[in-house]
Amino acid sequence: MESAQSAAPIDDAHRGDSLSDDDVLLRRVPRYLRVAEGGTRPSSNAFDDSPDGSQMSVYVERILESISKTYLDVIEGFDDYGLVAFTVGIVRSLGWEVVLGGADEDDPLGPAHAGVHSPAKKTRPQRKILAMTCEKRVWP
Repeated sequence: MESAQSAAPIDDAHRGDSLSDDDVLLRRVPRYLRVAEGGTRPSSNAFDDSPDGSQMSVYVERILESISKTYLDVIEGFDDYGLVAFTVGIVRSLGWEVVLGGADEDDPLGPAHAGVHSPAKKTRPQRKILAMTCEKRVWP
């Protein structure tokens, strides 16, 4: 049985309210989180929070571009990973929100980093919606 995560309050300065529903989020997907279904696609598990409890990590493409980076920079050095894209709008339609920040201090893409916050545990049906609708940008 899945238990609900405690939802810490989100500081208004980091809430993704400045993001539009059309803003694109990018997420790295390791090869082991792929399934063969109509070709290959990410597993719904690729859209869960980290085992350490931290939020699902994403990069905001528009912010990447503002710091002269591209989606290829997100995947650089992650040889066995794919990269998928989905919109802020689909995240919000699931009842989740995008929270800017949370990158490691040494992450050169840090300004574009965000977490996907859910007031309760992300369910498999919710995660599967992302898995089925995301766009594969890099899929080795």
